[in-house]
Amino acid sequence: MLRMGIVGTGGIANAHANAAAAVDGVELVAVADVDADAATAFASTHGVPAWYGGIEELTAAEQLDIVSVCHLGKRPRGRHLRAGRIRPGPGDSVRKAHQPERG
Repeated sequence: MLRMGIVGTGGIANAHANAAAAVDGVELVAVADVDADAATAFASTHGVPAWYGGIEELTAAEQLDIVSVCHLGKRPRGRHLRAGRIRPGPGDSVRKAHQPERG
């Protein structure tokens, strides 16, 4: 079973949670959002057992195979960049599913 976490619980995160639920072998185990009310509501809606106040707490507390970053980074500025800098541990792999083109 692959353990998944989602960072950011707005709009598109619902699609990520629904997609995870539709895939055999993937379990959404935790979410993170700086807005505690949003995180708890999202966790309740999607049956996620744990929520955290940020990506640092999420990755420190959970052993995750997949992290879906669903955050635009508009507030506070730069937080999404820190999410992209998390380093995998030994034996981990990283694959970018989507990276916006820069123009």
